[in-house]
Amino acid sequence: GLEDIAVMQIAMEKYAEALALLAEAERQLDAPGVSPRRRGILDFKLAEALSGLERFADAERRARRALERFDEARLPADDDLRAHAALILGFLAASLPSSARAQGATKAMFQDHYAEVNGQRLHYASIGQGPL
Repeated sequence: GLEDIAVMQIAMEKYAEALALLAEAERQLDAPGVSPRRRGILDFKLAEALSGLERFADAERRARRALERFDEARLPADDDLRAHAALILGFLAASLPSSARAQGATKAMFQDHYAEVNGQRLHYASIGQGPL
């Protein structure tokens, strides 16, 4: 279908063409009963195309949405789709100019936490939910 052709376009670095195909696929999926997993896959592919066009803030939002939909679909933490979406989200977060971050263009990707262990205060960060 359209998504498969878009994946080939992304592989050939034809990101604008891929984005147009994925936008059409998204319009076709805009119907009741489409699973969150399916919508998450489309968001992930859109993030890849947007990243190729250097639209990093838009790509980051799509990658974040993909992870939210994978959470909704209850995909396990070690699922390949979730891992790839988290990887691209990390890349995009690092690629987004600091000026855009300072202006609040994106939400913080990680949640900060602290734990007291043997009298030492430890900092750790998390993303998503579910078992490791």
